[in-house]
Amino acid sequence: MICGIDVGIKESFVAVVEGRRIVYLGKLKDLPLCEAYGIDAPLSYEEPFRDCERELLKMGIPVIPLNTPFMKALHKKAVEIVEKIESRIIFEVYPYATRKLLGFAYSKKRKEDRKKIEESLKKFFDFEKELNEHEIDALTAALTVKLFFEGKAKEVGRKCKILIPSV
Repeated sequence: MICGIDVGIKESFVAVVEGRRIVYLGKLKDLPLCEAYGIDAPLSYEEPFRDCERELLKMGIPVIPLNTPFMKALHKKAVEIVEKIESRIIFEVYPYATRKLLGFAYSKKRKEDRKKIEESLKKFFDFEKELNEHEIDALTAALTVKLFFEGKAKEVGRKCKILIPSV
């Protein structure tokens, strides 16, 4: 099983997947035991941009500077989650980069765009439910790790690493 975690300051969401099947998708209550994890939050810290983020910027993928209060808090929360993970296969992922590279970088804020993202995610997973923006990110994080194990994703960066699809 693979886990994708959308880290939130107040609440985090998780997608647990096995192949095309979604085992669990919702709020992170207990940390599930998985073979590998994709964490949607910065796992290392260097202001304002780490080398992995500068690589994404060169690819035309926007990123939020780490020196914002929100990103500092997100990093802290991500580290707390990672410390509880028993698996040593942990990737930092950026779901927006995954969606952009796979061709479905629509806004998660608008319902009609979330529908487009859902339709694109159905190419990889079987599900019927309507997804909120946090579930979209958790599922996209899991997808990124899934693609890695299929030989279709790579890490960018030297000092820090972000996993993205190979396209």
